[in-house]
Amino acid sequence: MGEFSSYLSAPPSMWGKPMSPASGANAPSGTASGYSGMQSFGNVMAVAGAINSAVGGYYSAKSNQYQLKSQALDLEFAQTMAGINARAAEQDAVLELAAGQREAGKLGLQYRAAKASMATATAAGGIQAGVGSAAEVQTSISYAKEADMIGINANAVRAANTARMRAVDYQNQGRMAGVSAKNARATAKAISPWATAGSSLVGSAGTVARQWAVDERSSARYQRGRS
Repeated sequence: MGEFSSYLSAPPSMWGKPMSPASGANAPSGTASGYSGMQSFGNVMAVAGAINSAVGGYYSAKSNQYQLKSQALDLEFAQTMAGINARAAEQDAVLELAAGQREAGKLGLQYRAAKASMATATAAGGIQAGVGSAAEVQTSISYAKEADMIGINANAVRAANTARMRAVDYQNQGRMAGVSAKNARATAKAISPWATAGSSLVGSAGTVARQWAVDERSSARYQRGRS
């Protein structure tokens, strides 16, 4: 009866072959050990996957930090260059006004020389200065001078205003770049690679623990079914 029970507990491939009671009795134990080994291997692989996920999260967060810091450096450089350009544009405005004043002064000298030459020619011709056509010529010269002076000053002011508008644009660009740089640095500082890795590991640990418990219950049911 014991030998017949051993045949029944053996795998079908062993039916019809001689078998000692000891080998038949050990068969269920070997099958159970294999099942338990597969469960252990699966759990180990799950733990390894959790660790890999945590390491990946750490380096991903570290990479984001480096990118944000690099972005902050670029923005700070842009802020510096914008400040330089703003000062250069403001200097251009000053130079435009100075150039207008020089041109106006030169034009004034030319008109004064023209009036003096006209007065000399009038006196040499025996024409009384400030009367009749001589007065009209002098008045025309004065009007032409004023018109040219107004045009020179208007052009200088217009050019200076254009330069100052460029300066304002550069200043605004610098302020925006500065704010963006501060935000990038603050975001980089708020990132914690270790916290990211820890969160990933904790989340994976919960999943692994639940799977481990399920495997343990399944193994216990399997053992009870084999007994």
